[in-house]
Amino acid sequence: MDYFNHFNLVMLCVNNYRYINYFGVPGKLINTTNSTHSVLPNMGFAAYYLHATLAAVFAFIIYANTITHGYVLDDAGVITNNVYVQQGFKGIGNILTTETWHFENIKLGYYRPLSVITFAVEQQFFGGNAQVSHLVNVLLYALTAFLICLLLRLVFKRYNS
Repeated sequence: MDYFNHFNLVMLCVNNYRYINYFGVPGKLINTTNSTHSVLPNMGFAAYYLHATLAAVFAFIIYANTITHGYVLDDAGVITNNVYVQQGFKGIGNILTTETWHFENIKLGYYRPLSVITFAVEQQFFGGNAQVSHLVNVLLYALTAFLICLLLRLVFKRYNS
């Protein structure tokens, strides 16, 4: 069955048998008639995480163009004009007890301490570097895509044939 080796991922289902081949590694014929286990663990580590990795790479590529941009729009009120964010680690205690827009004299009731704390941590280590902030956001977005793919794989595991 060497003619399958040029495919990255091949699953050929014939009469309850599956031929599995990934990344050019010769596959093996598996009888799945009375199988209670998923085919994915037999595929190996790399193939199991292939879709999640592709989603993360795609997410990174889509938003990578923002890395070179500066702060815009609401960044002034949340990052550059926020005294607590500008204090870095010292401001984290105050961030936990204050709503997001308190320095802009706007009462919207937004309480997003995790995002504002990440801005304070970025400020502590990198100063007011907007490119680092955008890079961190793009990496978090790619990580989120990766983890959502793995979660969906687990949720829909019983439907995977």
